[in-house]
Amino acid sequence: MLVVVCLVVPGALLAVVLTRHASSASTTTGTTSPMAGEQGPVSTPGVATVGSMAPDFTLTDLSGRRVRLSDYRGRPVLVSFWASWCIPCRDEVPLLQQAYLQHRAEHLALLGVTFRDLPSDSRRFLRAHHATYPALPDTDGAVATAYGVRAVPQLFFIGRDGRIRDRIYGRTGQALLDRTLREILPPS
Repeated sequence: MLVVVCLVVPGALLAVVLTRHASSASTTTGTTSPMAGEQGPVSTPGVATVGSMAPDFTLTDLSGRRVRLSDYRGRPVLVSFWASWCIPCRDEVPLLQQAYLQHRAEHLALLGVTFRDLPSDSRRFLRAHHATYPALPDTDGAVATAYGVRAVPQLFFIGRDGRIRDRIYGRTGQALLDRTLREILPPS
């Protein structure tokens, strides 16, 4: 009898936790759904929601320069939460670097906020992937908390007015990135 109780109770608890997680993930709105073959939602929205003003932050990049999000007001901004230990981030960084270079004439800013990463690992990762956009260590996790980020990668598309236009959870592909960038870039 004791063996049955020891097996049934943990199983029931696991079922409750998984059911709650699935229902909270399915109620996420205002976000871009990944295309077929791409990772689905991995986080629930926090303070930063699509349509709201992007929470301002000031961080020091890996080269020692202070960067404030509000300094980019009037420009389209892509905020990428990533980490060197994140496998999907390895696939995403080349796409982001390409978009950053391709849309310089439209004044696209790309800010890479590191998530639970060591600065030395972040530097090595960026060098290995030839990324040239600012990398901003979020050492105390305050920016990730303000944006509701619990897992990486995540992208926030911020319009020139400072409002979050879209959010992508998990790894993105070229087509989804291009389509979502059109929401914040000036019309061509």
